[in-house]
Amino acid sequence: MIRCEVVKKELGGKPDEIFREFVPVPTASASLAQVHVAHTHDGQKVAVKVQHTHMTDTAAADYATVELIVNTLHRFSPTFDYRWLVNEVHESLPKELDFLFEAKSSVKCMDNFRKLSPHIALYVYAPKVYWNLSTSKLLTMEFIYGAQVNDVKKILRLGIQPNEVAKLVSQAFAEMMFKHGFVRFDPHAANLIIRPLPSGKMSILGESFVYSMRGTGKVFYS
Repeated sequence: MIRCEVVKKELGGKPDEIFREFVPVPTASASLAQVHVAHTHDGQKVAVKVQHTHMTDTAAADYATVELIVNTLHRFSPTFDYRWLVNEVHESLPKELDFLFEAKSSVKCMDNFRKLSPHIALYVYAPKVYWNLSTSKLLTMEFIYGAQVNDVKKILRLGIQPNEVAKLVSQAFAEMMFKHGFVRFDPHAANLIIRPLPSGKMSILGESFVYSMRGTGKVFYS
């Protein structure tokens, strides 16, 4: 199995050797990776994100395709100038394929909230990274229970009002975009988990690609 090959190559052993328990069927799968539930040898439940083996070759082909299309269209229609997109893809693809970059960005994101937006930091949470079980192609993180941001019924069962969730998500992303200049992109439902805190408040969990925004980018999005 591909997942076994990746785990063995990245961590030096089979899944059932590295983890006390490893569920072979992924709980989620997307174009970049698939996620498995596992338990560490000390009993901690974790989510293991395993990158698909073909991604390096696929990413290179995707970049070449984007570059060809953009340059060809610009040659025939000079007003169609999306060459900036080629530069964006060239810069972002290697980072998106590096799960350690993702993990470090998660830590930086939380540091930004604690230092620059302490009034929101209590409501935003990024899962713990198991660095000894993570590489650029495999990421092991704390398993988080909660409701996806678009699961209104489950959010209500948690005793949380959806309008409060919308307000918090909007505020958190505004803080990241305009104050931190370091944004967690790709905010689809699986990357935003809502859960009640002991105080009865709520927490946003974010896990996605990040982007550092410069001054011009902040002005554009405003």
